[in-house]
Amino acid sequence: MQKKRLSRGYLRIRNALDYGTHKFFQERGFIWVASPIITASDCEGAGEQFCVTTLSKDFFGKPTFLTVSGQLNAEIYATTLSDVYTFGPTFRAENSNTTRHLAEFWMIEPELAFADLKDVTACAASYLQYVVNDDSCLSNLQCIVGSDTEGFGLIEVGSVSTGASVAVEG
Repeated sequence: MQKKRLSRGYLRIRNALDYGTHKFFQERGFIWVASPIITASDCEGAGEQFCVTTLSKDFFGKPTFLTVSGQLNAEIYATTLSDVYTFGPTFRAENSNTTRHLAEFWMIEPELAFADLKDVTACAASYLQYVVNDDSCLSNLQCIVGSDTEGFGLIEVGSVSTGASVAVEG
């Protein structure tokens, strides 16, 4: 029963975060664009790539890989649509056996047209506040950890550090 409760809580939190992600960007006029999962692009050397191939022949006629980022596609779309975001699976093939390494994860990549660093960090801080403060996340967190959710309070935008050095050091 405990395992079922934990799984249910994790899945509901994931659902709330995914929904909140789309809602946040849509409410601010961003357009979601689906970036390809299979690509020939390395996206600025973002990481080691998984090669896509068949056993019998080279299906694509050139080396192709699972995407490490949707950024290149988002940049192209942003030139026409202004503010866009991608939100989908990405893959990294770094040879790491640590618990901190993920080979597959979902990444949110907003592209703000004609924005500076201050605009981008304000967007990131607002996004974190928006999804973390969602009531359904807290109620589902209670499903996982029980009623003791003290310390999981609301996050204020001002408490989110926007310093580049903190991001690098942290």
